[in-house]
Amino acid sequence: MIKFGTAFKIPKDFYDICVADGANALLIIYSHSTQKIRIMPVKASAILKISITIGHLSPSFMSTMTKLFADLRIVMLYNTGICFTEASCSYEGFLALDEKLLSHKEDLIKKITSLESVKSVETEEIRSI
Repeated sequence: MIKFGTAFKIPKDFYDICVADGANALLIIYSHSTQKIRIMPVKASAILKISITIGHLSPSFMSTMTKLFADLRIVMLYNTGICFTEASCSYEGFLALDEKLLSHKEDLIKKITSLESVKSVETEEIRSI
């Protein structure tokens, strides 16, 4: 157990496994709803946090997003969807991007914005500390 306010280190064995697998950073995500911390090794130049406001979170929206990311060879590290009302949902994810994809971020945003039921798209670039 680690008390709040206490620094901690990633165990060397875990670090060694990540580096041997080609990771150059770790993405750490805290999920408020599950009270869990996820630690994911990343092989990317940057991480793009994407928040999409949509009218309705449907299976077709999810399959369209999955196909778009696959076509662009974007790795989705983590995603979540939540609906506040029947007509207002939010989809959020963390994408692993190389420098080429990062430099074309605006094209990606335009493609996502053009999808059916998308109301808005916000992004935040996350770099290593």
